[in-house]
Amino acid sequence: MAFLLDTHTVLWYLNGDSQLSIKAKQVIDDSAVKKFFSIASCWEIAIKTGLNKIRIEYSFDEMLQKLSPFGFSLLHIELHQLKVIQTLPFYHRDPFDRLLIAQSLSENLTIVSKDKNFSLYPVQLLW
Repeated sequence: MAFLLDTHTVLWYLNGDSQLSIKAKQVIDDSAVKKFFSIASCWEIAIKTGLNKIRIEYSFDEMLQKLSPFGFSLLHIELHQLKVIQTLPFYHRDPFDRLLIAQSLSENLTIVSKDKNFSLYPVQLLW
């Protein structure tokens, strides 16, 4: 099984936030598990830090370095994933989350997220 971590999941993990679920932490800590962090999440972080909606104390390179020992792979955005977005109902309007849903469906990944709106789609969800 392979996992796609939502933006907040990764940020909470890196910051030691108590909102991170035990299951999510176990998945991240397990070096035998294949884990992905979407370039869409990097894009979301860039926008939200620029708007001062979130604050992080490290650069993208530092963030990826911190994730590297845990076996994270960066998941790039592919055309076939974008085509899936066209077919998604608008239960969830956030463009970053819609892309994560499309990536999850396209690549058969379980999403690790607290966002309950993800369960409105036929994705595998872990929290």
